[in-house]
Amino acid sequence: MSITNENNTEFWIPDTDTYIAIQQLIPFVEFVDTLQRATENHLQKAEEITRLIKNIDNLQTPKEWCVCLNIFDEDIRNGYPEKQGIY
Repeated sequence: MSITNENNTEFWIPDTDTYIAIQQLIPFVEFVDTLQRATENHLQKAEEITRLIKNIDNLQTPKEWCVCLNIFDEDIRNGYPEKQGIY
């Protein structure tokens, strides 16, 4: 479902099933923010993203966000000549 606000901007509002499905992202956010390489900034962003997920049906808190887990081989990324592959 979508609605239009007073600025004539259209917003998507999740239905109940979609809202429940999106809430399943919260454990992934918690997992990513407990990784050893997570910085203090990552931890703060994780808290904000969790809050945004919980309130995704609230038009007062629209904001773009992304949670990702990058897995790569440091040797390939650093370009050591003896290693080949895609980074």
